[in-house]
Amino acid sequence: MAAPVAADPQRSQTLETLLQNLPDAVVRVGKDYRHIIANPACESVLGLPPAEIIGKGMQELPVPPQLRKSWAARVKEVLESGKTLDVEDTFEGPVGPRSHETRLLPERDERGEIVSVLIVIHDVSERKRAERSLKESEERFRVTFEEAPIAMLLIDNGAQISAGNAAACALLGYTEKELVGKTIYEITHPGDVDLTRNVSARIFEQGEPNAAVEKRYLRKDGEVVWGRLSVSSVRDSERRFVHDVAQIVDITSLRQAEQALHEREELQQLVIEHANDLIAVVSLDFTIRLVSQSVRDGLGFEPEQLVDTASRSWSSPR
Repeated sequence: MAAPVAADPQRSQTLETLLQNLPDAVVRVGKDYRHIIANPACESVLGLPPAEIIGKGMQELPVPPQLRKSWAARVKEVLESGKTLDVEDTFEGPVGPRSHETRLLPERDERGEIVSVLIVIHDVSERKRAERSLKESEERFRVTFEEAPIAMLLIDNGAQISAGNAAACALLGYTEKELVGKTIYEITHPGDVDLTRNVSARIFEQGEPNAAVEKRYLRKDGEVVWGRLSVSSVRDSERRFVHDVAQIVDITSLRQAEQALHEREELQQLVIEHANDLIAVVSLDFTIRLVSQSVRDGLGFEPEQLVDTASRSWSSPR
């Protein structure tokens, strides 16, 4: 029979140092449900110093009865099944309710029989709080996104639309299901595709956090709509790309009004410049803004000589 291997004092000291300095609470419970070891972290995690744990049975711990009952049930399950058990729970700690991830591991002797259960309790309260905060933030964004009065699209780094709100669907004439998966170029007027590629390059390749431009879109029915586009890049805490948020303000009516005004002004200028009668457009400060070509014959001036001069100073050079 082989002689038992002597314990390595240095290794034992290393393990003891590690145990004493772990941020997680660690306890060992024997088959009699008495605590054999407990490290200092038990006080910050459980609110109990090692002296109030070691040597005591589970039913003797100064914790709420329901907590003692659940702990004992878990230890019993591991002792009987011989399997590791992972659980999550929340219980009162020294600074109020805290969330924990607990792992219970069966420990065996040289014959393979379970002699104790090692329990490691990890405080995950901060992580849970961050997860809740993130979930709440995402929910607020979802509601804002869906109910926003202006068109909004979520765009991935492949320039594909991953989501569109109701206003975007109304503006572009698609259902959300039809929009999702399309690239931004598929909904863009052919004449503005290069402009759109330039904006995409600024966001995706050059890393600009946002960009704005006015461009034309093509509705599903082929109608052209004008939009004032604002794109913002969203990144996570490690600066990794999440998605782009595109906001589109419908400026079609504004563009149509500008075009109509421009066409009217062009027509007005054409009529005035070629009228037989002498016609001038004068501002409130009597400055000449436009004058017909007939001024050449009527007064002997070239039209450009009078534009931007005061009408009160008119006198024929003849």
